[in-house]
Amino acid sequence: MTAYWCIAPGPLTLADTLGAAGRPAGAIAFLSSATAHQVTRWDGKVLRTARGPCELTGVFSARLFDGETDLRWLHDGGGRGRAVAVTENPGAHSGWAAEEIPVTSTVDGEYALWGGRFEAIMPGWCRALEGRLNGVELPADPPETEAGQDFPSRYLCLRYREYLTIDEFGNTGVAEERLLGLAETTPTYGETR
Repeated sequence: MTAYWCIAPGPLTLADTLGAAGRPAGAIAFLSSATAHQVTRWDGKVLRTARGPCELTGVFSARLFDGETDLRWLHDGGGRGRAVAVTENPGAHSGWAAEEIPVTSTVDGEYALWGGRFEAIMPGWCRALEGRLNGVELPADPPETEAGQDFPSRYLCLRYREYLTIDEFGNTGVAEERLLGLAETTPTYGETR
Protein backbone atom coordinates (compact mmCIF):
# COMPACT_ATOMS: atom_id res chain seq x y z
CA MET A 1 0.00 0.00 0.00
CA THR A 2 1.31 3.41 -0.96
CA ALA A 3 -0.17 6.71 0.20
CA TYR A 4 0.81 10.29 -0.53
CA TRP A 5 0.60 13.83 0.75
CA CYS A 6 -0.18 16.02 -2.27
CA ILE A 7 0.72 19.59 -1.40
CA ALA A 8 -0.99 22.49 -3.17
CA PRO A 9 1.29 25.04 -4.87
CA GLY A 10 1.38 28.20 -2.76
CA PRO A 11 -1.28 29.68 -0.53
CA LEU A 12 -4.81 29.47 -1.95
CA THR A 13 -8.24 30.69 -0.92
CA LEU A 14 -10.60 27.93 0.21
CA ALA A 15 -12.73 28.44 -2.92
CA ASP A 16 -9.65 28.12 -5.16
CA THR A 17 -8.53 25.03 -3.25
CA LEU A 18 -11.93 23.37 -3.72
CA GLY A 19 -11.86 24.15 -7.43
CA ALA A 20 -8.27 22.95 -7.88
CA ALA A 21 -8.84 19.71 -5.97
CA GLY A 22 -11.23 18.41 -8.62
CA ARG A 23 -13.32 16.30 -6.24
CA PRO A 24 -16.52 14.74 -7.57
CA ALA A 25 -19.95 15.76 -6.35
CA GLY A 26 -20.94 14.00 -3.14
CA ALA A 27 -17.75 14.57 -1.15
CA ILE A 28 -18.39 15.59 2.45
CA ALA A 29 -16.73 18.58 4.10
CA PHE A 30 -16.25 19.75 7.67
CA LEU A 31 -15.96 23.54 7.92
CA SER A 32 -14.83 25.30 11.10
CA SER A 33 -15.15 29.00 11.83
CA ALA A 34 -15.09 31.00 15.06
CA THR A 35 -18.88 30.71 15.34
CA ALA A 36 -19.80 27.31 13.85
CA HIS A 37 -18.75 23.86 12.79
CA GLN A 38 -20.70 22.69 9.75
CA VAL A 39 -21.02 19.35 7.98
CA THR A 40 -21.57 20.01 4.28
CA ARG A 41 -21.67 18.27 0.91
CA TRP A 42 -19.78 19.29 -2.24
CA ASP A 43 -22.11 19.48 -5.26
CA GLY A 44 -19.24 19.78 -7.74
CA LYS A 45 -19.26 23.59 -7.65
CA VAL A 46 -20.08 24.76 -4.09
CA LEU A 47 -20.41 23.37 -0.58
CA ARG A 48 -24.01 23.02 0.64
CA THR A 49 -25.87 22.35 3.85
CA ALA A 50 -29.49 21.16 3.89
CA ARG A 51 -30.50 24.85 3.75
CA GLY A 52 -28.39 25.83 0.74
CA PRO A 53 -24.91 27.05 -0.26
CA CYS A 54 -22.36 27.65 2.51
CA GLU A 55 -20.70 30.95 3.20
CA LEU A 56 -16.92 30.41 3.22
CA THR A 57 -16.07 33.78 4.80
CA GLY A 58 -14.59 33.23 8.25
CA VAL A 59 -13.78 29.54 7.72
CA PHE A 60 -10.34 28.86 9.19
CA SER A 61 -10.21 25.09 8.69
CA ALA A 62 -11.80 22.78 6.12
CA ARG A 63 -11.62 19.06 5.48
CA LEU A 64 -13.24 17.60 2.34
CA PHE A 65 -13.25 13.84 1.88
CA ASP A 66 -14.61 11.04 -0.25
CA GLY A 67 -13.50 7.46 -0.77
CA GLU A 68 -10.35 8.55 -2.61
CA THR A 69 -9.00 11.78 -1.10
CA ASP A 70 -8.98 13.62 2.23
CA LEU A 71 -8.31 17.28 1.44
CA ARG A 72 -7.33 19.64 4.30
CA TRP A 73 -7.13 23.43 4.13
CA LEU A 74 -5.92 25.69 6.94
CA HIS A 75 -6.21 29.50 6.85
CA ASP A 76 -2.90 31.35 7.21
CA GLY A 77 -4.04 34.94 6.74
CA GLY A 78 -5.63 37.31 4.27
CA GLY A 79 -8.18 34.70 3.18
CA ARG A 80 -5.48 32.32 1.94
CA GLY A 81 -4.17 29.11 3.39
CA ARG A 82 -2.22 25.92 2.89
CA ALA A 83 -3.77 22.77 1.43
CA VAL A 84 -2.75 19.12 1.40
CA ALA A 85 -4.55 16.05 0.10
CA VAL A 86 -4.00 12.58 1.55
CA THR A 87 -4.58 10.03 -1.18
CA GLU A 88 -3.47 6.72 -2.67
CA ASN A 89 -3.74 8.25 -6.16
CA PRO A 90 -1.37 11.25 -6.51
CA GLY A 91 -2.23 11.57 -10.22
CA ALA A 92 -5.64 12.97 -9.24
CA HIS A 93 -3.89 16.18 -8.11
CA SER A 94 -1.85 17.30 -11.09
CA GLY A 95 0.36 20.27 -10.34
CA TRP A 96 0.49 19.43 -6.62
CA ALA A 97 3.80 18.15 -5.18
CA ALA A 98 3.43 14.50 -4.12
CA GLU A 99 5.38 13.17 -1.13
CA GLU A 100 5.16 9.48 -0.27
CA ILE A 101 3.94 8.56 3.22
CA PRO A 102 5.98 5.71 4.75
CA VAL A 103 3.32 2.97 5.12
CA THR A 104 3.80 -0.59 6.38
CA SER A 105 0.11 -1.49 6.71
CA THR A 106 -3.37 0.02 7.02
CA VAL A 107 -6.29 -0.29 9.40
CA ASP A 108 -9.84 0.66 8.45
CA GLY A 109 -12.29 1.65 11.16
CA GLU A 110 -15.37 3.63 12.14
CA TYR A 111 -16.12 6.47 14.52
CA ALA A 112 -19.68 6.36 15.86
CA LEU A 113 -21.48 9.66 15.35
CA TRP A 114 -23.62 11.34 18.02
CA GLY A 115 -27.33 10.76 17.83
CA GLY A 116 -29.55 7.90 18.87
CA ARG A 117 -32.49 9.18 16.88
CA PHE A 118 -32.61 10.63 13.42
CA GLU A 119 -35.11 12.74 11.55
CA ALA A 120 -35.15 13.23 7.79
CA ILE A 121 -34.72 16.86 6.73
CA MET A 122 -34.83 16.28 2.97
CA PRO A 123 -33.63 13.49 0.65
CA GLY A 124 -29.97 12.81 1.43
CA TRP A 125 -29.97 14.82 4.69
CA CYS A 126 -30.92 14.01 8.27
CA ARG A 127 -30.62 15.52 11.72
CA ALA A 128 -28.94 13.35 14.37
CA LEU A 129 -30.69 14.04 17.67
CA GLU A 130 -29.07 13.64 21.07
CA GLY A 131 -30.35 14.90 24.42
CA ARG A 132 -27.11 16.74 25.16
CA LEU A 133 -26.93 18.33 21.73
CA ASN A 134 -29.36 20.46 19.78
CA GLY A 135 -28.96 18.18 16.75
CA VAL A 136 -26.40 17.85 13.99
CA GLU A 137 -27.34 17.99 10.33
CA LEU A 138 -25.62 15.27 8.31
CA PRO A 139 -25.50 14.68 4.54
CA ALA A 140 -26.93 11.16 4.80
CA ASP A 141 -30.27 9.42 4.86
CA PRO A 142 -31.38 8.49 8.39
CA PRO A 143 -31.17 4.87 9.55
CA GLU A 144 -34.61 3.28 9.63
CA THR A 145 -36.35 2.65 12.95
CA GLU A 146 -38.19 -0.66 12.93
CA ALA A 147 -41.82 -0.87 14.06
CA GLY A 148 -42.11 -1.02 17.85
CA GLN A 149 -38.63 0.40 18.47
CA ASP A 150 -37.81 3.84 19.86
CA PHE A 151 -34.33 3.90 18.35
CA PRO A 152 -32.89 2.53 15.09
CA SER A 153 -30.91 -0.70 15.31
CA ARG A 154 -28.26 0.84 13.04
CA TYR A 155 -26.39 4.12 13.38
CA LEU A 156 -24.29 6.48 11.29
CA CYS A 157 -20.52 6.38 11.46
CA LEU A 158 -17.54 8.17 9.99
CA ARG A 159 -15.32 5.66 8.17
CA TYR A 160 -11.52 6.14 8.18
CA ARG A 161 -8.27 4.49 7.13
CA GLU A 162 -5.11 4.72 9.24
CA TYR A 163 -1.72 4.38 7.58
CA LEU A 164 0.69 2.64 9.94
CA THR A 165 4.46 2.92 9.92
CA ILE A 166 7.35 1.53 11.97
CA ASP A 167 9.86 3.98 13.47
CA GLU A 168 13.61 3.45 13.96
CA PHE A 169 12.96 1.79 17.35
CA GLY A 170 10.55 -0.79 15.93
CA ASN A 171 7.42 0.89 17.28
CA THR A 172 4.30 0.94 15.12
CA GLY A 173 2.49 4.26 14.91
CA VAL A 174 -0.12 6.02 12.84
CA ALA A 175 1.63 8.07 10.16
CA GLU A 176 -1.60 9.49 8.78
CA GLU A 177 -5.38 9.10 8.84
CA ARG A 178 -7.69 9.56 5.86
CA LEU A 179 -11.44 10.07 6.27
CA LEU A 180 -13.44 7.99 3.79
CA GLY A 181 -17.08 8.97 4.26
CA LEU A 182 -20.28 8.56 6.24
CA ALA A 183 -21.95 5.17 6.34
CA GLU A 184 -24.72 3.31 8.09
CA THR A 185 -23.53 0.44 10.26
CA THR A 186 -24.62 -1.99 12.98
CA PRO A 187 -23.22 -1.52 16.49
CA THR A 188 -20.76 -4.16 17.65
CA TYR A 189 -20.09 -4.33 21.37
CA GLY A 190 -16.88 -5.66 22.83
CA GLU A 191 -15.30 -6.21 19.43
CA THR A 192 -11.55 -5.57 19.20
CA ARG A 193 -9.32 -5.07 16.19
